[in-house]
Amino acid sequence: MKVTTEACLFGAWVAGNAQKDFLAKSNVKALDIGGGTGLLSLMLAQKSGASITMIEIDQEAAAQARENIAVSRWSKRIEVINENITAFLPRERFDLICANPPFYEHSLKSPEKKINFARHDAGLSLIQLLNCVDLLLENNGIFYLIFPASRLNELLSEAAKSQLFPVSQVWVRQTEKHEVFRVMIGLARFFKNEPAFEIITIRNQGVYSEQFIALLKDYYINL
Repeated sequence: MKVTTEACLFGAWVAGNAQKDFLAKSNVKALDIGGGTGLLSLMLAQKSGASITMIEIDQEAAAQARENIAVSRWSKRIEVINENITAFLPRERFDLICANPPFYEHSLKSPEKKINFARHDAGLSLIQLLNCVDLLLENNGIFYLIFPASRLNELLSEAAKSQLFPVSQVWVRQTEKHEVFRVMIGLARFFKNEPAFEIITIRNQGVYSEQFIALLKDYYINL
Protein backbone atom coordinates (compact mmCIF):
# COMPACT_ATOMS: atom_id res chain seq x y z
CA MET A 1 0.00 0.00 0.00
CA LYS A 2 1.53 3.28 -1.15
CA VAL A 3 2.49 5.89 1.44
CA THR A 4 1.53 9.36 0.21
CA THR A 5 3.03 12.71 1.14
CA GLU A 6 -0.35 13.97 2.33
CA ALA A 7 -0.79 10.92 4.60
CA CYS A 8 2.60 11.65 6.18
CA LEU A 9 1.65 15.31 6.60
CA PHE A 10 -1.63 14.33 8.22
CA GLY A 11 0.07 11.84 10.54
CA ALA A 12 2.57 14.45 11.69
CA TRP A 13 -0.18 17.01 12.26
CA VAL A 14 -2.30 14.60 14.30
CA ALA A 15 0.70 13.46 16.33
CA GLY A 16 1.70 17.06 17.05
CA ASN A 17 -1.82 17.93 18.17
CA ALA A 18 -1.99 14.85 20.39
CA GLN A 19 1.31 15.76 22.00
CA LYS A 20 -0.05 19.23 22.78
CA ASP A 21 -3.76 18.70 23.46
CA PHE A 22 -3.45 15.62 25.66
CA LEU A 23 -0.24 16.53 27.49
CA ALA A 24 -1.99 16.82 30.84
CA LYS A 25 -4.03 13.62 30.43
CA SER A 26 -2.72 10.19 31.35
CA ASN A 27 -3.83 6.91 29.75
CA VAL A 28 -4.88 8.53 26.47
CA LYS A 29 -6.81 6.10 24.27
CA ALA A 30 -6.55 6.59 20.49
CA LEU A 31 -8.30 4.93 17.57
CA ASP A 32 -6.96 4.86 14.01
CA ILE A 33 -9.80 4.03 11.60
CA GLY A 34 -8.73 2.35 8.37
CA GLY A 35 -5.10 2.39 9.43
CA GLY A 36 -3.74 0.61 6.36
CA THR A 37 -0.22 -0.62 7.02
CA GLY A 38 0.13 1.35 10.26
CA LEU A 39 1.62 4.70 9.22
CA LEU A 40 -0.66 6.98 11.27
CA SER A 41 -0.56 4.74 14.33
CA LEU A 42 3.24 4.62 14.29
CA MET A 43 3.57 8.39 13.86
CA LEU A 44 1.11 8.97 16.69
CA ALA A 45 2.93 6.52 18.94
CA GLN A 46 6.24 8.26 18.24
CA LYS A 47 4.99 11.60 19.56
CA SER A 48 2.58 10.58 22.31
CA GLY A 49 2.17 8.06 25.08
CA ALA A 50 -1.25 7.02 23.83
CA SER A 51 -2.51 3.45 23.75
CA ILE A 52 -3.58 3.00 20.14
CA THR A 53 -6.12 0.68 18.55
CA MET A 54 -5.88 0.42 14.76
CA ILE A 55 -8.84 -0.91 12.78
CA GLU A 56 -8.26 -2.15 9.22
CA ILE A 57 -10.81 -4.07 7.15
CA ASP A 58 -8.33 -5.47 4.60
CA GLN A 59 -6.66 -8.66 5.84
CA GLU A 60 -3.40 -8.22 3.94
CA ALA A 61 -2.99 -4.59 5.00
CA ALA A 62 -3.69 -5.50 8.64
CA ALA A 63 -1.10 -8.30 8.46
CA GLN A 64 1.46 -5.87 7.04
CA ALA A 65 0.62 -3.35 9.77
CA ARG A 66 1.26 -5.98 12.43
CA GLU A 67 4.66 -6.72 10.88
CA ASN A 68 5.58 -3.03 10.69
CA ILE A 69 4.49 -2.38 14.25
CA ALA A 70 6.18 -5.51 15.63
CA VAL A 71 9.63 -4.26 14.60
CA SER A 72 9.04 -0.76 16.02
CA ARG A 73 9.82 0.43 19.54
CA TRP A 74 6.11 1.18 20.11
CA SER A 75 4.74 -2.31 19.48
CA LYS A 76 3.39 -2.73 23.03
CA ARG A 77 1.16 0.35 22.68
CA ILE A 78 -0.48 -0.45 19.34
CA GLU A 79 -3.10 -3.12 18.75
CA VAL A 80 -4.17 -4.01 15.20
CA ILE A 81 -7.69 -5.34 14.67
CA ASN A 82 -8.76 -6.76 11.31
CA GLU A 83 -12.43 -5.77 11.31
CA ASN A 84 -15.02 -3.48 9.77
CA ILE A 85 -15.30 -0.34 11.93
CA THR A 86 -19.11 -0.56 11.74
CA ALA A 87 -18.93 -3.88 13.64
CA PHE A 88 -16.37 -2.71 16.20
CA LEU A 89 -17.73 -2.73 19.77
CA PRO A 90 -15.05 -1.69 22.28
CA ARG A 91 -15.59 -1.57 26.03
CA GLU A 92 -14.67 2.09 26.27
CA ARG A 93 -14.62 5.26 24.18
CA PHE A 94 -11.57 7.00 22.77
CA ASP A 95 -9.99 10.38 23.56
CA LEU A 96 -8.61 10.72 20.06
CA ILE A 97 -9.84 9.25 16.78
CA CYS A 98 -8.08 9.76 13.46
CA ALA A 99 -8.92 8.68 9.92
CA ASN A 100 -7.54 9.08 6.43
CA PRO A 101 -10.74 7.89 4.72
CA PRO A 102 -11.34 6.94 1.08
CA PHE A 103 -12.31 10.00 -0.90
CA TYR A 104 -12.07 9.22 -4.61
CA GLU A 105 -15.74 8.30 -4.95
CA HIS A 106 -16.29 10.67 -7.88
CA SER A 107 -13.39 9.34 -9.96
CA LEU A 108 -13.25 6.20 -12.08
CA LYS A 109 -13.19 3.05 -10.00
CA SER A 110 -10.70 0.28 -10.48
CA PRO A 111 -11.79 -3.26 -11.41
CA GLU A 112 -9.69 -4.35 -8.45
CA LYS A 113 -11.96 -4.63 -5.38
CA LYS A 114 -9.18 -3.90 -2.86
CA ILE A 115 -8.25 -0.68 -4.64
CA ASN A 116 -11.87 0.44 -4.53
CA PHE A 117 -12.00 -0.11 -0.77
CA ALA A 118 -8.78 1.83 -0.33
CA ARG A 119 -9.63 4.73 -2.66
CA HIS A 120 -13.41 5.01 -2.79
CA ASP A 121 -16.46 5.09 -0.56
CA ALA A 122 -17.07 1.45 -1.50
CA GLY A 123 -16.40 0.29 2.04
CA LEU A 124 -17.34 3.24 4.27
CA SER A 125 -19.30 6.38 3.47
CA LEU A 126 -18.81 9.75 5.14
CA ILE A 127 -22.10 9.38 7.02
CA GLN A 128 -21.16 5.90 8.25
CA LEU A 129 -17.76 7.17 9.36
CA LEU A 130 -19.28 10.06 11.32
CA ASN A 131 -21.86 7.75 12.91
CA CYS A 132 -19.06 5.47 14.09
CA VAL A 133 -17.11 8.42 15.47
CA ASP A 134 -20.19 9.68 17.29
CA LEU A 135 -20.49 6.31 19.06
CA LEU A 136 -16.80 5.88 19.82
CA LEU A 137 -15.56 9.37 20.76
CA GLU A 138 -15.33 10.52 24.38
CA ASN A 139 -17.38 13.60 25.22
CA ASN A 140 -14.21 15.72 25.45
CA GLY A 141 -12.38 13.88 22.68
CA ILE A 142 -11.22 15.09 19.26
CA PHE A 143 -11.68 13.48 15.85
CA TYR A 144 -9.02 14.27 13.25
CA LEU A 145 -9.37 13.53 9.56
CA ILE A 146 -8.05 14.58 6.17
CA PHE A 147 -10.59 15.20 3.44
CA PRO A 148 -10.92 16.74 -0.04
CA ALA A 149 -11.24 20.51 0.11
CA SER A 150 -14.01 20.31 -2.49
CA ARG A 151 -16.17 18.39 0.02
CA LEU A 152 -15.54 20.60 3.06
CA ASN A 153 -19.07 22.07 3.19
CA GLU A 154 -20.56 18.58 2.94
CA LEU A 155 -18.29 17.36 5.72
CA LEU A 156 -19.14 20.25 8.07
CA SER A 157 -22.86 19.84 7.40
CA GLU A 158 -22.87 16.10 8.10
CA ALA A 159 -20.59 16.48 11.13
CA ALA A 160 -22.92 19.06 12.67
CA LYS A 161 -25.75 16.52 12.50
CA SER A 162 -23.66 14.37 14.87
CA GLN A 163 -22.93 17.44 17.03
CA LEU A 164 -19.29 17.51 15.91
CA PHE A 165 -17.83 20.96 15.25
CA PRO A 166 -14.45 22.19 13.93
CA VAL A 167 -11.84 23.20 16.51
CA SER A 168 -8.92 23.33 14.08
CA GLN A 169 -8.57 23.42 10.33
CA VAL A 170 -5.54 23.27 8.00
CA TRP A 171 -5.87 23.83 4.27
CA VAL A 172 -3.23 22.03 2.21
CA ARG A 173 -1.99 22.92 -1.27
CA GLN A 174 0.79 21.35 -3.35
CA THR A 175 2.58 24.61 -4.24
CA GLU A 176 1.98 28.33 -3.98
CA LYS A 177 0.50 28.18 -7.50
CA HIS A 178 -2.00 25.42 -6.75
CA GLU A 179 -5.47 25.56 -5.22
CA VAL A 180 -6.13 23.98 -1.84
CA PHE A 181 -6.83 20.27 -2.42
CA ARG A 182 -6.99 18.77 1.09
CA VAL A 183 -8.31 19.89 4.45
CA MET A 184 -7.02 18.49 7.73
CA ILE A 185 -9.62 19.09 10.38
CA GLY A 186 -10.19 18.49 14.07
CA LEU A 187 -13.80 17.97 15.19
CA ALA A 188 -15.11 17.98 18.75
CA ARG A 189 -18.43 17.97 20.59
CA PHE A 190 -17.99 21.57 21.72
CA PHE A 191 -18.46 24.63 19.50
CA LYS A 192 -15.55 27.02 19.03
CA ASN A 193 -16.30 30.50 17.68
CA GLU A 194 -12.87 30.88 16.09
CA PRO A 195 -11.30 27.49 15.26
CA ALA A 196 -7.53 27.47 14.77
CA PHE A 197 -6.79 27.97 11.06
CA GLU A 198 -3.69 27.55 8.90
CA ILE A 199 -2.69 27.06 5.25
CA ILE A 200 0.20 24.71 4.50
CA THR A 201 2.03 24.70 1.17
CA ILE A 202 3.93 21.44 0.65
CA ARG A 203 6.49 22.84 -1.80
CA ASN A 204 7.56 26.43 -2.20
CA GLN A 205 9.68 27.39 -5.21
CA GLY A 206 10.50 23.74 -5.90
CA VAL A 207 11.58 22.70 -2.39
CA TYR A 208 9.73 21.59 0.72
CA SER A 209 8.31 24.57 2.59
CA GLU A 210 9.38 25.55 6.10
CA GLN A 211 5.93 24.54 7.37
CA PHE A 212 6.24 21.09 5.84
CA ILE A 213 9.76 20.60 7.18
CA ALA A 214 8.73 21.69 10.68
CA LEU A 215 6.01 19.03 10.77
CA LEU A 216 7.94 16.19 9.11
CA LYS A 217 11.55 16.68 10.26
CA ASP A 218 11.20 14.07 13.00
CA TYR A 219 9.95 11.48 10.49
CA TYR A 220 11.85 12.19 7.24
CA ILE A 221 15.55 11.40 7.54
CA ASN A 222 16.38 13.72 4.61
CA LEU A 223 14.89 16.89 6.15
